[in-house]
Amino acid sequence: MEYQSIGVDTDINKHIRHQWDAEEFRAFDHSTISKMSEKELAAWQSGYAAGSPQFILAEHEWLRRLTVEQVKASRFAAFMGLLGAVVGAFLTWMTTK
Repeated sequence: MEYQSIGVDTDINKHIRHQWDAEEFRAFDHSTISKMSEKELAAWQSGYAAGSPQFILAEHEWLRRLTVEQVKASRFAAFMGLLGAVVGAFLTWMTTK
């Protein structure tokens, strides 16, 4: 009780938390974060302050996942555009015979 009144316990907890976060960050790699589900990633990210290394890694993972979805959509749009051009050229060729 006495230690809490002067803030020693809080300082020790902050120091231990900082050491644990630093050790977790050193042991963390890209494959670990990429295997997390969206819920797991959101829960993990919410445990860190904005601007912390872990928060920044999570932000980069969200951007990577968004980019993957955008690439899929772009590929589909490109395929449909190419298909439309081929069909249009074929129909033009057929009607000008």
